[in-house]
Amino acid sequence: MKHISFKVLLVVFAGCTFAAEEWPQFLGPNRDGSVAAPGLFDGEVALERIWIQPMGFGYSGITVGGGKLYSMYTDAEMDVLSCFDAATGKKLWSHEYGASLTKLGGNERGPLSTPVLDGSRVYSVGARGELFCLQANGGNQVWVRDLVKELGAAPSDHGIATSPLISGDLLILNVGGGKDKGVAAFHKKTGELAWHLGAEKITYQSPSLVTQMGRKQVVALSANMMRGIEPATGQVIWENAYKGGVLMIAIGDNLMLSDYLFGFSLHRLATAADNTGGRRIEVKEVWDTQHLELGYDIPVHYKGYLYGFKGAFMNCLKLETGEKVWSSRKAGKGLAILADGHLAILSRDGRFRIVRASRKGYEERASIKVFEKSGITEPSYADRVFYMRNYTHMAAVRVKELN
Repeated sequence: MKHISFKVLLVVFAGCTFAAEEWPQFLGPNRDGSVAAPGLFDGEVALERIWIQPMGFGYSGITVGGGKLYSMYTDAEMDVLSCFDAATGKKLWSHEYGASLTKLGGNERGPLSTPVLDGSRVYSVGARGELFCLQANGGNQVWVRDLVKELGAAPSDHGIATSPLISGDLLILNVGGGKDKGVAAFHKKTGELAWHLGAEKITYQSPSLVTQMGRKQVVALSANMMRGIEPATGQVIWENAYKGGVLMIAIGDNLMLSDYLFGFSLHRLATAADNTGGRRIEVKEVWDTQHLELGYDIPVHYKGYLYGFKGAFMNCLKLETGEKVWSSRKAGKGLAILADGHLAILSRDGRFRIVRASRKGYEERASIKVFEKSGITEPSYADRVFYMRNYTHMAAVRVKELN
C-alpha cells in the first residue's frame, strides 16, 4: 500500500494556554508535539491497551478535551468529523461535511486537518476547503465557509491540509489563496473574515502562536516564505524568504528549526538596525543537517537536544551545532511526541514504545503491540492515556505504575 508523503506544517514551544492534561489542537497544548505530564514515568511503568475501536481512513490527528476525542476520517463516501468518549472509544456524534476526495496515486483517501477545540466549539478544515465550526456537544453546525470559492484557496493533490489555530477571538489558518489571502484570520464566533495577507502557495503548512523576541506573534510558513504576524491585526512583524519546506519548530526565544528538501536547518532571530535608524528582526541560518529528514514524524526538542527520524533510524542531535550524538534503529521508522522527558513512539510496525529522551543513547522503558500496522498520524495524550490511530482503527493506551 502506498501512502501520502507529507508532514504537516508548523510547530512552536510557546502558545495557547490549555489544561495541562489535554490535547486540544494539532500537536498538543503548546503546538509543539509535547506535553509536560510531570511524574508520568516516575518509577517502573507498563503499558495497557484499554480499548480499540474501528475508524475510517484519514490522517487527521486526535484532539482531546473534556473527556472526549475529536477526529476526522472518511466513511468511503463522505468526510466526517466525529466525537468519541475518551474512556471507551464509543462514538457520541458525527457530522458529515463534504464528499470524500477520490483516491489519488495509490494513497488512501481521507481528511488531513486536525480539529481545534475551543471551549464549547470545535473547528476544522475539510480537504475540499470547507472551514466549519460545530458545537462540541452534539455536533450542530454553527457556521461554514468555502475557502476555495470565497478565498481562492488552491488545494494540493491530496486536498487542503492546514490545521486551524485559535488566538483570542480569532481563528487563523494558512489558506494559500490568491488575492492576498495566503494566511487569513476569521472571527471565531461568526466566521467573518478579519484580516488576510500573502499570496504564496502552501502544501501542508499550518500556523502557530509563539512568543519570541519579546512579542506574541503568529508564525506562518508558506512554500518559500516565513513570517511573524501580529495576531489581532495581521501586521507583519518580520518576514524572510527561505529555501522551502513545510515544517518549522520554534524553540525558545529566537531559534527555529525548519525542514528543506534534503534535511533541516536551524535559524536564529536577532535584531538589527534598519535604514530609518530603528530596529528590525532578521533571520540568519545557524546550521543545516541531513541527519533529520522530513517524513511523517516531527522532531521534538528536550533540554538542548533534538530527537527525530531519518528513515528507520532515530537520531539525537545537539541543538547548538546540529551534531549527531547517537543513532538507533531499534524503534524502526515511527512518529514521536514528548511527555515527561520521554519519547512516546508509534512505530510503523504498530508497536507503541516509551523511550527516555536522553543524550546518552536509546533506552526503551516499555512497549506494547497496538495495531498490526500503524498509520502516519502522531499520538495524542491526556491524563495518563495516549490515543492513536492507523488507517482502520483508533486505540487508547494507559500508562500503569508498577510500584
